[in-house]
Amino acid sequence: MGRIYFATTNLKKLKEIRSLFEADIVHMNIPMVEIQASLERIVDHKLNQVVPCIGEGDAVIVDDTAVAFEGLYGFPGVYIKDFLRIGSRKISEIVGKIGNSNATAFCCLGIAHYRDGRVVKKVFFGELEGSIVESKEDGLEGFDYIFLPSGSSMCLGDMPVDEKNRISHRRIASKKLADYMASVGIIKAHGS
Repeated sequence: MGRIYFATTNLKKLKEIRSLFEADIVHMNIPMVEIQASLERIVDHKLNQVVPCIGEGDAVIVDDTAVAFEGLYGFPGVYIKDFLRIGSRKISEIVGKIGNSNATAFCCLGIAHYRDGRVVKKVFFGELEGSIVESKEDGLEGFDYIFLPSGSSMCLGDMPVDEKNRISHRRIASKKLADYMASVGIIKAHGS
């Protein structure tokens, strides 16, 4: 098997993905156009952009995330990155005024690789139930610092990396992806 790439411009995501896989993940620093669509279609579109950058024996992984606020009927969903521009404190205030802080974080990981001379693409989802809590400070990157997983006393952003990697939506999706990668010989099966 060739190289396994993770295509992202976000170095924090790269670090997190590397910590979740028992494989050498190579950074593919390539800006991608993000369409406005469902998580699965966004990831598929990203894969289509990076597949020309890999060779016959290689694989490439991309991701996208979403957060659905129950009190806003699933908004902002895939638009979370844009919604975060107003600041985590403002998001906490909005959710507080609605009176329903329940939220679900989603991660969609996609992989493209060659099999018998053809490109194979697969997507894997992870989701994590929780709630939006008051922001300790504004300007924190991402939603991790206001997302409190159900049953936890700490927001994702406040957790030590190993604890976050045991429960996160990205961990759930990456476990499914790793199982697939092992089943088709991209990586060795865990414990092999």
